[in-house]
Amino acid sequence: MFDTVPSYDASPISSECANLAEQYADAVQYRYAFMADQDKIRARGDDPMSFAHSMIVVPNITGYKSLDELLQDWADCYSPWFVNWYPAQVNRNWLLIKAGCEGVMLGCATASTSVESTLKLQ
Repeated sequence: MFDTVPSYDASPISSECANLAEQYADAVQYRYAFMADQDKIRARGDDPMSFAHSMIVVPNITGYKSLDELLQDWADCYSPWFVNWYPAQVNRNWLLIKAGCEGVMLGCATASTSVESTLKLQ
């Protein structure tokens, strides 16, 4: 687990976005961090978490039917608080949100490529 997901303060946003934030406020979140070459990273004295590719899976409480639908709400409501986090997959039960690797070293991109090529919500 990791603690890089910011808190969500719904005060400066529209009532529609505040309603979305309220629906997800107590939702269970499954957080994952995938790393490539942890031993090599530690041997260099670096923190493996700075090389991690991170993902969050949350219940699809609002019933998004498509990634495009989630992306629209994301752009309107969530992106200011979840900088460098992006919706990746949607199914009837779950939403998969991933952290981007911008500004993170190569290990993140390596882990991202390895994980995302095989990951599909069931």
